[in-house]
Amino acid sequence: VTALTYSGDGRFLGCGLRDGEISVHDTLTGEILYQPDGANSEVKAIALSPAGQYIAWSAATQLHLWRLAPLEQILRYSIGRTFFRRHGCVGPWS
Repeated sequence: VTALTYSGDGRFLGCGLRDGEISVHDTLTGEILYQPDGANSEVKAIALSPAGQYIAWSAATQLHLWRLAPLEQILRYSIGRTFFRRHGCVGPWS
C-alpha cells in the first residue's frame, strides 16, 4: 500500500498500491466495493470526496478522477514531466 484515504463520513477507505491498483472498501465489512482502473504505475496520492462519491489519485505523471456509483472515469490528465531527486522534487525550472 502506497496511499490511503478515508471518506469524510468514514464509510469508505481508498487504497492505492505500488502496481497501480486502486480499491475502495466498505469500512464496516472490509468488502471491496469499487476497483477503478487506469493507473499502471505506483499510486503516489489518493483522495476520496467527503461523501465518497468520487475518487482521485496520481500515478507517475497522470491525475485520475472517477465517479464511484456508477463507476465511470471522469478525467485522466497528464501533468507532464516531473523530476525527482533524493532530497525532494524539482522541476525543469531548476
